Amino acid sequence: MKAVEAFPDITIPKEEKSIFQNNVYFVKLAEGEEFISLNSVCNKIGFIHCGEMHSIMLSKRKPIVVLSHYNNQFVSVFTGILTGEPSNRCIRASRPTRLTVIPGPLMFQLIARHPCWIQFWINIMGTQLHDLNEVEKHTLRKTGKS
Repeated sequence: MKAVEAFPDITIPKEEKSIFQNNVYFVKLAEGEEFISLNSVCNKIGFIHCGEMHSIMLSKRKPIVVLSHYNNQFVSVFTGILTGEPSNRCIRASRPTRLTVIPGPLMFQLIARHPCWIQFWINIMGTQLHDLNEVEKHTLRKTGKS
């Protein structure tokens, strides 16, 4: 599955798909390689084609896996794209991983071009808000505040 086809209920015109495909790029990450570093501003979204990644936070200076990400999932610290704030977690390949990388600024450019992209990005934000909620739950459990 391609990233642009992740939400089959959204009709994206061929021209828009072409523009999308021309502005994304593909990467292969080795096991342990970071996609997003802790305390860096996230400016990209990944779509995992093959592999597995972990979102990792530090707790008392020890890395704690708070989320796992698998094939056909989007992965990002989306709040960084929206706010410019540094990430409170890193996202790292837990085994060799291939993914499409969508530059964060592309989101705003596409929304300005065609309304189909509004729903596309809303759906991605929905997956990211779910992930953020899971991170918060994990943090509360670890601190005993749940």
